[in-house]
Formats: sequence, structure tokens, C-alpha cells
Amino acid sequence: MTTQRQQLPDQIRGLALLGIIVVNVAFIGSSSDGFTRAATADWWDKAAAFAVVAFAQGKFFLIFSFVFGYSLSLMLRKLNAVGLKRYRRRLVGLAALGLSHALLLFWGDILLSYAILGVVLLLLINRSDKAVIRGAVGAFAFGAFLLALIVADELSIASSAPVVDSLSSLDAGILGSFGDGVAARRDALPELLITFVFTAWPYIIGMFLLGLLGGRHNILDATESRPRLWKVLGRLGLFVGLPLGVVAGLLEFGPGTITEVRQLWGFGIGYISAPLLSCGYLALAHRWRNSSALAWVAPGGHMSLTSYLGASVALNVVFAGWGFGKMNAYGALATVAIAVAVWFGLQLFARIWLARFRIGPMEWILRSWTYGAVQPLIRGK
Repeated sequence: MTTQRQQLPDQIRGLALLGIIVVNVAFIGSSSDGFTRAATADWWDKAAAFAVVAFAQGKFFLIFSFVFGYSLSLMLRKLNAVGLKRYRRRLVGLAALGLSHALLLFWGDILLSYAILGVVLLLLINRSDKAVIRGAVGAFAFGAFLLALIVADELSIASSAPVVDSLSSLDAGILGSFGDGVAARRDALPELLITFVFTAWPYIIGMFLLGLLGGRHNILDATESRPRLWKVLGRLGLFVGLPLGVVAGLLEFGPGTITEVRQLWGFGIGYISAPLLSCGYLALAHRWRNSSALAWVAPGGHMSLTSYLGASVALNVVFAGWGFGKMNAYGALATVAIAVAVWFGLQLFARIWLARFRIGPMEWILRSWTYGAVQPLIRGK
């Protein structure tokens, strides 16, 4: 087992943060149901929304899920009483951060789901590789089945329901005071969690288990190559996941009249096929692991928790009512450009911060809670 911190997981996190922020900005900067018709009225805005759906939506949080499972599997390698206690404390701390994030900043938080589903790794940590693979395949199959049922049910009434039924009141609350936004997110959170259970949780579990398996075999370590594995994953992403992602993007924001039925088909195809393109991105990152571009994004990935939460703070400053209140004020292209600028800013902040400190500020808080003692923060101390 290697003792030096592996760089590729940080590089993948740093790259995945870009995709996550670009996806999240549609639900923070346009409306709580994503890009509105007004935000995609012009062809350039529609092209930006197409790119988000085709290449990012539903893909990058799964990549994060894989790396999350990978990292936790390394933590669980020596599963003694002390390690188990720390693991449980970590999940509790992550749940607290996730719940706070969902109420204060972004109702689409994923950390709370990660904390709840992290228990699954405990159930399979000592099972065989075959059992873990069967669990992952079963989770993906069950997730695709649930998504197909949801799409079929919506198609039967030819109506695309928003993620949260009280959409207008949620948007109104976010555009109000800080307290109004908290109250609106609090009211929407139960319905949102139910939606996540059926649309995202099975896929998250599947990627957790693949990450668990990958951690067992150190597949992201610099000394491991496994060319056959990465070739298979790359081909799945390129020849299956990518075309299906493009089809989903065209259905939701392509040429012609965009109907609710057409959007439903796009939603279903995009999310059901998302793990394939996610695996393709992982293979691409592995191939480029020695590139200067991935080396540049590694600091942001090293403090990914801080970057993830920091992005929500920055985007709320721009779009929420307690900030500049620019929600749904810009087209999709400008909204995405703001998200990319935020990501770049976070990357620069990470490089400056890590020049003096060992880990990010939110990582330090979570680690100190996990270990039950204040952890060293300043380098050289």
C-alpha cells in the first residue's frame, strides 16, 4: 500500500468540480428547475444549455461519487474499532455540512446523500470483488429501472413535473432575504430528498462500489496502469455514453420545438446513460494523468470540499436575493461563463491557500471532527 498521497484522485476531483459547478449554476442562476425558456431563447444560449446537458449533467457528480468511494475505501483498509469510529464521525460531520449547505446555500446539495449512502461501504467492505461488482451492477440496473418508470409515468400524462412542485415559491424565497431563502429550501428539502432517492441514489451507490473496488486495487495510483481496464472504460464512454449524451442534449435543447415530452425523453436518456460517460471521463483523466492541465487542477481537488461549498457561496452572492439578486437575469451562456469564472477563482484560491496550509479550511474542520482533536493546519508545524 502506498503511503504518499495519490495525485490522480485530486486531479479528477479538480476537473469534476468544473462540471459540477457548471451544472449547479443552472439551478442557482436560472431557476430551481434549471435553465428557463427565457434563458435559452437565443441560439448561443441554447447551445450552452445543450453542452451542459450533453456533456456534464448527471456525469460529474458520479465521478465525484467514484472518487469518494475510492478515498473511503483507503480509509477503511484497517477496519479496527478506532478506524470505524473515525469513519462514522466523518459521515456524521459530512451530513451536518451537507444539511447546512442544503438549507443555507443550495437545495441540490449532494453531501448529505453521500453521508447517508456511505454506510453501504461498511456492508461490503469485507466482501469479495465479485460481490462488490454484483452490487454495483445491481445498483445501476435498479437505478435505470426506476428512471425508466419515472419517465414512463410522466409520458403517460404528457407533463414534465419540476423537481420540486413548489417551484415558484422556492424561487421567490431565494430571491428574497437570506431568511426567506432558508425557509424556502427547508420546505423543499423533504421532497427533494425523495426525488434524489429515486433518481440519484442507486447510481451513487453503484459508483461508490466501483470506487471501493478501485481503491482495493489502487487503480488511481501512479504505479498502476491496467491498460485493458482503461481501454474498455474509454470505449464505453466514447462509443456509447457520449452519443447518448448528445442525443439527450439535442432532445432538451436542440433545434426545433422543445416540447415537454421531448424534454422527458432527453432527461431519461441523459441520466440513464450518465455512468457510461462518467467512466469515459475517468479513463480520459487516467490517460492524461501526467499532463500539466491536470496538474494545475489538482490543488482545487485537494481541497474539493472547500471548493464545492465555496462555489455555492460565490454563486449565491451573484444570484440570490441577499446578494446581487441576478437569478434568471442572464442567458444560459453568460450564466455558464460566470460558473467557469468561479471555478477558476477557486482554483487560484486553492493554490494560494495550499502554499501555506496543509489542507483546505473545510477539510480541516471535517478532519478535526473526524479525529476528535484539532489537526495541524499550517505547513511545517
